[in-house]
Amino acid sequence: MLDKATCSIAQQKQVETDLLLLAELKKEKGLVEIKDDRLKELAEKGIIAVVCPDGDHSIDIFGHLCQYSHRVHTAALNGGAMLMSPSNLRFGLEGRALTNSVSGAWQMEKGKTVLLLSHWPCGQARADDIRLAWVIKDTLDADNKLTHTLGVGSEVVLPLFHVDWTPFEKNVELKRRRTYVIKKRCYDLLLPHLV
Repeated sequence: MLDKATCSIAQQKQVETDLLLLAELKKEKGLVEIKDDRLKELAEKGIIAVVCPDGDHSIDIFGHLCQYSHRVHTAALNGGAMLMSPSNLRFGLEGRALTNSVSGAWQMEKGKTVLLLSHWPCGQARADDIRLAWVIKDTLDADNKLTHTLGVGSEVVLPLFHVDWTPFEKNVELKRRRTYVIKKRCYDLLLPHLV
């Protein structure tokens, strides 16, 4: 979790820049909040969820998913779904491990919907110096790659992004978190930020 007291001024400015980008993506419908009805529908026959095990986010995400399904099969590594993008520097080992885990769960019929979740702020992205725009782009790329790998339609694999809009708030009850579907139009909206 980010702590404003220990963040440098540069880190605080980057957080502010990231929040502005997220607000822009939301306004331009590149990120669209997922509705409870949609989650309920997706969860009906089980979910395979690729998540980041970050303790500041995983309980919120996993707890939310479990409200809709008692069949949530998870594959989790630090960084979550973004690791499954061939352009991610961790794709070689971690990304392939997640892809193999999801493929195996799919073949064993552990779920009928695959949710690819990344989140912000992300400690793994920060450690690897991966900017927010690339985290979202990599999550979309992971969606395309996994859809192809599984040989399924685009309605089966869903890229999601979990946002903590209050990254410096320590009190969990005061946090404002939302989960968004990453729309394909995000590619165009992110282009100016991928330099």
